[in-house]
Amino acid sequence: KISIDFICALCYTFIRGSVCQGQATADQKRLYVTMQAEMELLEGRGIMTENELLLAISDMMDHKLKAELQPIKNDLQTVKNDVHHMKLYQENIIMLWLNTIESCYTDTYGRYRNYSDKMEAAFEDMELLKRVVSEHSMKRQALG
Repeated sequence: KISIDFICALCYTFIRGSVCQGQATADQKRLYVTMQAEMELLEGRGIMTENELLLAISDMMDHKLKAELQPIKNDLQTVKNDVHHMKLYQENIIMLWLNTIESCYTDTYGRYRNYSDKMEAAFEDMELLKRVVSEHSMKRQALG
């Protein structure tokens, strides 16, 4: 539980910061003087020094920060695991598929390249055959 003394000490610390930086209003300066006297009384009773207050605030903030960061850390770890699994899948499955597809295309290209000159000769032979058949048909009609 937070005591009134703790709240007073906390307010004193914040107002003291404004006064030290020269940003305090006249009311804040009067309040600071009053609170300074009160803080001296509290310290005399062994309640809490300014350093103890700052340490307590720091501990509270650390605890809260750790509690709020843990879900983020968990989510980040989940994302890292997912990325790792995707990399493994890419390396072990997708790359094998791509290598197989590349191999098929490379082989097909090689066959086409090797037979391209033969295909040209085949087309020339077909044209020659058409002409010869056409000539023979005309000669046969002329004879017959």
